[in-house]
Amino acid sequence: MLTHSVSRLFSTTPFGGAVLFFVLLICGLTPASGLTSDTDILGIDVSHHQGAVDWNSVHGHGVEFVYLKATEGRGYVDPWYQSHREALEALPLQVGAYHYFHADHDPEKQARNFIRVVKSGPALDLPPAVDVEEAFGRSAEELVDKLLNWITLVETELGATPIIYTVTGFADRGDQAQDTTRDKARGLSRYPLWYAKYDTDWLKLPPVLGHFQWHIWQFGQGTVPGIETIVDLNTLNCEALAHDICSRER
Repeated sequence: MLTHSVSRLFSTTPFGGAVLFFVLLICGLTPASGLTSDTDILGIDVSHHQGAVDWNSVHGHGVEFVYLKATEGRGYVDPWYQSHREALEALPLQVGAYHYFHADHDPEKQARNFIRVVKSGPALDLPPAVDVEEAFGRSAEELVDKLLNWITLVETELGATPIIYTVTGFADRGDQAQDTTRDKARGLSRYPLWYAKYDTDWLKLPPVLGHFQWHIWQFGQGTVPGIETIVDLNTLNCEALAHDICSRER
């Protein structure tokens, strides 16, 4: 995604590789297959960077679900979220919302920011999502603690289990792990994963710890009629997510 105001990746911070390793570790990743006949449901995620969207055209060209950026950090609200959400009410697309997580902000304030925004509009169809791509100079242990706080509060308030979005590239730096942080990170193992990996047509997740099936795969970027900019492309794993969208006739 990386559609926020600060563009520093994990790799630019001293704890970057270790932090992303733990985001992968907590999900208990093992190799998984990519697109199959059961997982070819196309979705996109958008933010203010996409600007105005012709949602009728988007839907008419095969997109079945969309995640909208709602919030970031403790106070930012995406200026296009509500208008996109309202426009999508008239269409059969399944809609979810995501929050861009700042490890250097108070997690309760971030959760309240997200909860307030998503509750102020039409109900959502897909699980809430938290986008974790940056360490913001914080340690792996601090990020895990704060992420757990955010997820717990959002899950309690919204009555839905959040999904964790993260990116590939640093899982091989797990040798920086501390045992205490590794153990604490297991507290996130029950939450589903939305994983971004573009350089393959077969999604293979790092064989880190335990058993795992990806729930959403962000497999690339491309153009979609109705959107003027490049947009992220995603698919659902129906075996893992078991969402109503998977049983629709398409």
